[in-house]
Amino acid sequence: MTTFSSGDNNVPAIDGEHSGSGTAIVANSVRGVGVHGVNDAPQGSSLKPDFGVGVWGESTNGFGVFGSADNNVGVKGVSSHDDGVQGRSSGPDHSGVSGFNTGGGIGIFGESTGNDGVQGNSQDPGHSGVAGFNQKGGTGVFGKSLGGRGIWGQGSPAGHFDGDVEVTKTITCFDVALAGADCAEEFDLAGVEDAPPGSVMSLDEHGRLSPSRTAYDRRVAGVLSGAGDYKPGVVLDRRSGERNRAPLALIGKVYCWVDADFGAIEVGDLLTTSPTQGHAMKVDDPAKAIGAIIGKALQRLTTRRGLIPILVTLL
Repeated sequence: MTTFSSGDNNVPAIDGEHSGSGTAIVANSVRGVGVHGVNDAPQGSSLKPDFGVGVWGESTNGFGVFGSADNNVGVKGVSSHDDGVQGRSSGPDHSGVSGFNTGGGIGIFGESTGNDGVQGNSQDPGHSGVAGFNQKGGTGVFGKSLGGRGIWGQGSPAGHFDGDVEVTKTITCFDVALAGADCAEEFDLAGVEDAPPGSVMSLDEHGRLSPSRTAYDRRVAGVLSGAGDYKPGVVLDRRSGERNRAPLALIGKVYCWVDADFGAIEVGDLLTTSPTQGHAMKVDDPAKAIGAIIGKALQRLTTRRGLIPILVTLL
């Protein structure tokens, strides 16, 4: 059933109803606007479903509003008092408003002179107010501003990223909280020797790293990050795609391989390189240890070899 009205304020200009599985109203445009709705209702108007809505689409299991155009706007809504376009859907697998563009243009475009261009609200804690997906390798959500913030987030946390984040310019912040335990820097490795995380590493003649092999080695550079429960909080000089490099802990806490057979290790003991490859030992000769101290033990180990946390303090 379709009705048309031009005089009664309480009757829609176009009302479409379909009792089957078809479409109540279809609007197609080759060069113009598929659907253009204008509502200049004054404040407090009795027009339904709400005053001031240019186009209202509501669906319990599909699209609230769907518009298709070959050369212009699929759906355009203009309102002087409220939303230009508003869509609601009660179907769990469908969108309130969904936009598609197969010709290289914009799927959904929102513009406002006094408020948000596009606003999305969700009352489901597991879903987003606005979600962007790109299945062709492009950008899921893009924000650009000529005088303000391209993307602004508020909440606790204000943003969450599951993956790497690239920043090409300055980051300004008031505080930084890092989950990692040490500050590391990548170095080239010498050869392909077995050097697991936690290994004590020394420099060769070319500045590359190899596992330490002698006691009180003044070429000691640090401990490889990533062993045990401690992961690096900051990694400097990371070079994407380059092989045979590893992060070396320079400051902070790191798990380190130690050999207690050269002397029982207690909390607070100074550590240096040992004759056991890639392992530290307790300093028992402070004069020899000058320039070869790795750090302080944060856990005791009285016999054999093991992995313990240490505080890196290169001296």
